[in-house]
Amino acid sequence: MRRSFSVKKLVIAFTAIIVFVLSLSDNIYVSASSDELHLLETKRSGSDFYVYLTGVESLDSNIEALIGTSAASVKNAELLDFTEERMRTLVLIDNSKSISADNRTKIKEMLNALIEAKAAYEDMGIAVFVDELTYLCKFTNDSNDLSAAIDSLEYQKHRSYLTDVLYKYIEKTAASDSTGFNRIIVISDGGDHDEVSGYTDVELSSLLETNRLPIYCIGCVEKKNADQLKKLFAFSRQTDAKYFSLQDDETSAIAAQLNEQTKLARIILRPSADAMDGTDKMLQITVNGQSVSTKITMPQALSNTGYENEITPVVTKPIENKDKNIAKGSAKNRSEDTDTIDYSLFIWIGCGVLLIAAAVIVLIVLLNRKKKKTFLSSDFNGISSKSSIQSGYITNSSGNNNMPVIPADDSNDNRTVNLWNTEQHYITLKALETDGWIRNFSVNENDRIVIGRDPRSCSCVIDFDKSVSSKHCEISYRGGHYYLTDLGSTNGTKIDGFSIANTTEIRSGSVITMGRQRFLFETK
Repeated sequence: MRRSFSVKKLVIAFTAIIVFVLSLSDNIYVSASSDELHLLETKRSGSDFYVYLTGVESLDSNIEALIGTSAASVKNAELLDFTEERMRTLVLIDNSKSISADNRTKIKEMLNALIEAKAAYEDMGIAVFVDELTYLCKFTNDSNDLSAAIDSLEYQKHRSYLTDVLYKYIEKTAASDSTGFNRIIVISDGGDHDEVSGYTDVELSSLLETNRLPIYCIGCVEKKNADQLKKLFAFSRQTDAKYFSLQDDETSAIAAQLNEQTKLARIILRPSADAMDGTDKMLQITVNGQSVSTKITMPQALSNTGYENEITPVVTKPIENKDKNIAKGSAKNRSEDTDTIDYSLFIWIGCGVLLIAAAVIVLIVLLNRKKKKTFLSSDFNGISSKSSIQSGYITNSSGNNNMPVIPADDSNDNRTVNLWNTEQHYITLKALETDGWIRNFSVNENDRIVIGRDPRSCSCVIDFDKSVSSKHCEISYRGGHYYLTDLGSTNGTKIDGFSIANTTEIRSGSVITMGRQRFLFETK
C-alpha cells in the first residue's frame, strides 16, 4: 500500500513539472541560456574594433582573437560598469491598428516595466514607425519624459515596414563616431507583410553580417500571425539576441531579462597589418574557453604599417638669393652664373624621356592585348579536353576594353607570352550540382571574370539555372589575390556558406554559391 502511494505521488509530481515547463514555453521564448557567451555588437574606430559581449563572468584567462587567418592583438579588455560611458537603447513600437486592444494594454505595461528596470547609465529613446521612425521621446534617462511619451502613444491605420526602419537606423549607427554600446528593442506583431518597396530581408541580413547590433524582439500574439512572428524573431536570432512572446503576467520578467543584457564585457582589438586590406573577414574571439564569431569589414591600410591615419605633407621652402644686391642682367651676374649648374634643363629632358617611355609601354601593352590568347597546359588539374574550356570575354578593370578568352588549340603552338609577367595564373570553376560542367580561365593582373546567364556581358555563362542572375558576380585578380564581388544578384552570392555584401577575398578550394548552384573554385 505504501509503495503504491509513493508511485502515485511521483507520477503527480512529474506531471506537474511537465505542465509547468510547457506553460513557460508558451509564455516566454528566449534564444539561449544566460551563461553562454554572446557577441552583441561590433564597432570600428580608426584601426581598432570594439567588441561587446555578454555571458562573461571574468576576464582572468587569456583572450584569443583571430581575424581571417591572422591573430589580432587585444588592446584592452574589461567588464563594463559604465562609469564613464553610457549605453543607448532604442525602443521601436509598432503602433498600427493591427495590434489588438488587449496587446496595447500589455505593451504599455511592458514599456513601464522597461523604464522602471532601465540602468542608471542607460539612455532610452522611444519611437513609432511606418517606413521611417518618429521619436516620441529622444534618448534620455529621465523617467518622467519617457513615461509621458508612453502616455502619448496612439495607434493608427497604416502598414509598418520594420525592415526599412532597422536598415536605416543600423546604417546610421555604424557610420557614427561613437564607440558606446547600442541595442534595439522591437515591440510588434510581426515582420513586414511584403517587400514591394524599400529594403529586403536579404539586404538587412547582409548589413548585419558586418555591422553587428543586437535586436531584441517582443512579439504580440494575434490571430493568424505565427508566420509573421517567426519572421520577427529571425532578426533576434541573427544578432544572437533574446526574443520573447508577450503574454499575461510576463512583462516584468521580460524587462528583468532585458536589463540583464546590459552586463557587458568590452574587448578592443587591433588587427594585424596584413589583415588591413579593405575586405570582409571573419572575426573569432575565444574567452574562457567559449568562442563566438562574426563578419567585419576591414579598413584599408594607408601604408605598409597599416596604422597611419594622417599623411604629413612635405613643405618645401623657397631658395633665397643670398646676394640681394646683384643687379639683374649685369655682366658680373652672368659670369658668376657660369659656375652654377642649371638643373631645369635636365628636368625637362627627364620628363621627355619618361613620356616617350610611357607611350612605348602603352603601345606594347595594346599590341600584346590584341594578340594575346589564353591557353591551358595539359597537366592543369588533369584537364586537357577542349570541351572543358569556355570562350568569352575578360574585362580589364583599367578600362572598357574586352579581352577575348580563346579556347586552347593543341594544334597551334604559337602562344602569346606576357612581356611583363611570364607566370600564368589559372582559375577553374567546377559545378558541384551539375556533372561534367567545368570552366577554365587564364588571368593576369586586374582581370575580371563576369559570371551569369547573359552571354553578351558574361565571361562565364551559366544558362542552365534561372536562380543565377544575368550578371550574378565577378572574380577579379589583383596584387596576387583573387576577389569575389556580388553584382546585385537576386539570390545573392556566398563563399563557403557566408553571404557577401562587399568585395571579399576568395582562396583556392572555396565553394561559391550562386542561387541553387555551387561551384568549386580552384587556382594554379
